[in-house]
Amino acid sequence: MKKTSLPPGHTPATPITAPVMGIQQPLAPTHPTFTPSPVQQTSEPVQSRSPVVKQPPAAPPVVQKPPIPQEDMVIVLSLDGLLERCKAASTNTSAKRKVEDIASKLTTLSDLLRESKLSQDVLQGLHYIAQAIQMLNYQAGLVKLTELASSANFSEISSFMPAVKALLQLGLYLKV
Repeated sequence: MKKTSLPPGHTPATPITAPVMGIQQPLAPTHPTFTPSPVQQTSEPVQSRSPVVKQPPAAPPVVQKPPIPQEDMVIVLSLDGLLERCKAASTNTSAKRKVEDIASKLTTLSDLLRESKLSQDVLQGLHYIAQAIQMLNYQAGLVKLTELASSANFSEISSFMPAVKALLQLGLYLKV
């Protein structure tokens, strides 16, 4: 771009800084302004403060969960036993991660058993799966799991059934 030069003796116009006649200016600013409050003077000398040591937050209270009913403990023990065998046999990181994920999702099943929130049909199916795990017949457990998924209330089992299925498949794969 080429700059144009001004003719000699030309002075640039001065910017308009005064209000234009006939246009009324607002009396107060349109946004609130900050006015600091006056500092109160005290007659006492200011003492230097020692550093404040922060206390760690108090631990949340431990909520006692009700025990799992004795007749349903076989389900939890069977699944936990298979989980431990899979954990011991896992050699690669993805299998170990899968075991950890399954373990966290199985806590949902334990909580549902504690609160007796599962229907009789689902409980009977879980007892059958527990027996299949004890006999190392993971294929029979997977078949029963498929039956449960197709016949039971899906919202009742959706929180833990994928973990049970993954655990049975992992046990089958690892041959434990």
